[in-house]
Amino acid sequence: MTSFHPYIIRSVCRLFCTAIISLTVSAAQAQYRSIYEIQYTAAADGGSPYHGQLLNCSGGVVAYKMVRTVPRLVLHDPAHPDGWGGIQVKDRYNLTNYFDGIEVGDWVELQNVQVEDHRGTTFLQILKVNNPILTVVSRGHPVPAALLLDPNEIAAPLPDAYGDYYVADHAAEKYESMLVRVANVQVARMGLGKAQDNYELCSLENPTCCWAADYYNDDLEAFALYYDGVESGQKLCVVEGMLEQYKNISTGFDYYQLMTLCADHLQFPSPADVNDDCAVDMLDYAIFSGFWLEPGCGSSPVCVRLDCNQDTILDLVDLASFVNEWLDGAGE
Repeated sequence: MTSFHPYIIRSVCRLFCTAIISLTVSAAQAQYRSIYEIQYTAAADGGSPYHGQLLNCSGGVVAYKMVRTVPRLVLHDPAHPDGWGGIQVKDRYNLTNYFDGIEVGDWVELQNVQVEDHRGTTFLQILKVNNPILTVVSRGHPVPAALLLDPNEIAAPLPDAYGDYYVADHAAEKYESMLVRVANVQVARMGLGKAQDNYELCSLENPTCCWAADYYNDDLEAFALYYDGVESGQKLCVVEGMLEQYKNISTGFDYYQLMTLCADHLQFPSPADVNDDCAVDMLDYAIFSGFWLEPGCGSSPVCVRLDCNQDTILDLVDLASFVNEWLDGAGE
């Protein structure tokens, strides 16, 4: 019977075990994880169970594409419209052109991307060393409608005794990187957050608030902290955007912020909505008719608001403008 030296046997075993491990890793990478699988977590801190792993993702519909600052895609899986259905794909070092040719409405599939929880938000990182591949599977998908939430569902952080701001819990984690909206709110405090560019949106229907920011807004003027018209006391019919978490315990912050992405994501009350209830209806018409053809309209702030051509009298020109806003509530 042929015998082998123990060294040879050990070497063969090592090679065999290495081959098995290699095949296992390859098989794991060959599997495609859904956005839901990557995002869903029961962890108290909201971290992804795949943090640090290199994997493939079955992807979703491009809901937003950012080409300035750090390029990124926001993907949405329509199979999960109520939570855990959004994720951001980021080219951290902005050294590649992997997003070229990809447009909003495309379904994008990803290979060899690294899951990273950065400052609280879960990203799929595009790192050239990993040879990532982004494939447009199909085009022309509808962009998902923003999920209507109460501000309390993405609640603002609370200050502690040291002036730090932390959320009470991470219940809002399920909405991370999804398009969400809040309605009938008012801007309260401003100058909040890490960069002092967050503002508080408080419901006009209940005593709850959330935080928002315009940093990602494509229509934000250069060097401006807030979109034009966002000021304390301003009522807004709708504020829409992508929800993102910012977490840096060492600097005293852990909060969720609704990031507006364009001008249309901030809907201000129409000039015809005199009582600012985000609806142009009979209540507003009653106020309008009270000023009808009255001279000296300029003496009343309400009348000035309704006087679209500022000729100090409400006439047929102003009525036509009012009717154009009828049963609507949001201005441009």
